Amino acid sequence: MNLPTSNDEVDMEAMAMNVVNGTNRIYWLGSHSNSKSGNVHPNRFRLFATRVNGSGTGSPPYSLTYIGRYDQLRTDICNWDRNNLHGLGSNYFGLVASTNNGFSSEDVAGFNIEGLCFAPDGTTAYIGFRAPASMLPAPPPRPRSAPTPW
Repeated sequence: MNLPTSNDEVDMEAMAMNVVNGTNRIYWLGSHSNSKSGNVHPNRFRLFATRVNGSGTGSPPYSLTYIGRYDQLRTDICNWDRNNLHGLGSNYFGLVASTNNGFSSEDVAGFNIEGLCFAPDGTTAYIGFRAPASMLPAPPPRPRSAPTPW
């Protein structure tokens, strides 16, 4: 993964598996956060994929093969906010500022990814954030007789 010998912590926070062309693939996601002291750590900006080999029998029953990585997710997410691609206003979530040097990964205004899962379609991935903590606009009120969607 081309990690430098000093400060090589990746801080993996999430993984999710899906099937690509009949093969199980696991996507691994780093926190993309600064350190607790607020220092920028590019090794944490990792999203990479592995292929699952094996059928559960044999020795070892399974193994992983590294497929590749993508290092621009943090930049892409910040650009999504900066360029108002969500339609709520430019920098609505403050993601660009939250990635600046000095913002701790534990700060409510910091930037910290904690989760990853796939939608039922198997191609859409959802990312869960611990920070920044933002209030989303309230949904419109529903009439009392409207059924709940869940």
